[in-house]
Amino acid sequence: MAVAAFPDPSTRRRVLVVADDRLVLRALARRLEMLGLVADLASDGANAIALANAHEYDVVLSDLLMPNLSGIELISILAERSPVTSFILLTGIGDFATYDSRAVDGRLTTVLTKQADARELEQALHQAFLVADTRRALFSRPEQKVPVLLLEDSPTDALLMEHSLQTLGGYETTHVTRLADAVHLLHGGGFDTVITDLSLPDARGLGAVIRIRDSAPDATLLVCSSVNDDVIALRVIELGAQDFIVKGSLDVEALSRAIRFARVRRRAELRLARLAYSDPLTDLPNRAAFAERLNRALAQARRLGTKLGVMYIDLDGFKAVNDVHGHDAGDALLQEVAERIRRCVRDYDVVARLGGDEFAVLTVTLSDGSLEVAAERIALARALPVELDAGAVRVTASIGVAGFPESASAATDLLKLADEAMYRAKRAGKNRVCYAAPSAEAPAVTTHVTRAS
Repeated sequence: MAVAAFPDPSTRRRVLVVADDRLVLRALARRLEMLGLVADLASDGANAIALANAHEYDVVLSDLLMPNLSGIELISILAERSPVTSFILLTGIGDFATYDSRAVDGRLTTVLTKQADARELEQALHQAFLVADTRRALFSRPEQKVPVLLLEDSPTDALLMEHSLQTLGGYETTHVTRLADAVHLLHGGGFDTVITDLSLPDARGLGAVIRIRDSAPDATLLVCSSVNDDVIALRVIELGAQDFIVKGSLDVEALSRAIRFARVRRRAELRLARLAYSDPLTDLPNRAAFAERLNRALAQARRLGTKLGVMYIDLDGFKAVNDVHGHDAGDALLQEVAERIRRCVRDYDVVARLGGDEFAVLTVTLSDGSLEVAAERIALARALPVELDAGAVRVTASIGVAGFPESASAATDLLKLADEAMYRAKRAGKNRVCYAAPSAEAPAVTTHVTRAS
C-alpha cells in the first residue's frame, strides 16, 4: 500500500503495537514498515503504558489476551490518557463475547483476528488514523473563528443557540431575523454554517430551506424548528440540510454536538461531491455540476422573477499551444484561464470547465446590462498574454451568451443557444462576444468584437 493512502503522509506516523508473543510483534512490525509506518513495540501492558506516557500515539494495536493486563484493560487505561487515540484489538480467538468490552467500545475502531491478511490490516489502520484525525479536529478549536449565520426571530431561541456556539468555541455568529436579510448576506459569501428556523416573518415552511441552499450551496445547513413532523424533517434533509433539530428537545451540550457533527457531515459530503463534480485540472465544477447548478438557479429565478445568464467560452488557437509548447504548457494555460475567469465574476456566480478548452459561466440575479459587462470583462482578460515556462502566450476567446428569460426558459435551451452563439463568434473571426436572439423567432443577433490589448 502507498503511504499516501494514510492521512498526513508528509511524516511517518507511529503505531504502538502491544503483544506478549515476540513472533507476532515482529510480524506486525514488518507489515507496518511496508505500509510506511513506524512501529513501537511493547511486550506487555506495563511497557505499553510507559511508551504511551513518553509519546502520543494516534493508533494503538493491542493483543486481547496478555498476562497481568488484558487488551481491554490496557485500552481502558490508555484511553483516559489521550482523547484522540484510536484502538484496534487483536485476537486469536473466534469468539470474545465472554470479554466485556463495553467500557472501551467507544474507542475501538475494529477487532482483527491474528489471521487477518495484509489488506484487512491496511484498511483497519487507515480507518483508525481517520478517526484519530477527526477526534483531533473536533477537540481543537479552529485557529480562525468559523462564521455562522443564525436566522431566528425568537430572541429566546436565538440566545440559546448563540450560547451553544459560545460553549462549543471558535464560532463567530451573525444573527438576523428575516430571510431577506439572510439571503443578502449569503450572496456576499463567507459563511461556513447557517442555522435557520422554518417559521420566519417573511417565510414559512420549506421556502427558507430552499432559498438558503440556493444562496449558499456549500455551507453547512441546520434547521431548528418547533415543527415536530418526521415528513417535514425528512424533506428538509432531502433539500440539502445536514440536520433537523426540534426546539426544546436538546440541551446546550447536545445542541453543540449536533452543530459539530453537522459540519463534519457537510465536509464529507463536499469531499465526495468534488470527486464526482469537479474538474481535476482546474478544480472548477465539471459539466454535470454546472448543469445541476443551472437547473437550481433557474428554479430560483422563476420563483423570484429575476434574470440569469449563461456564457459558453471557447479558447481561440488552444490546439496550437499544445502542438508548439506541449501538453504541460497547455494544462498550465487552462489553469490560468480558469483563474482569470473566476476573477471576472462574483463569488456566487458559477464558473465551470465543460471539457478541453471549453468553459461556461452562470451569472445570477442580474441587473440590466450586467451580463454584457461580465462577458466583455472575461473577453478582455482572455486577450492578455499568459506567462508560461515556455514563454509568453497570447490567447483570446470566443464567447456565446444566452439569457433567461429573454432567450430561453429551459436549461438545455440556454446552453444550446449559448453554444450556437459561441460558434457564430468563431465564424465571424473569433475573439468576439455574440448574443443569442431574444427569442427563437427573432433572427437578429447582437455581436461585439473585443480587441486584444
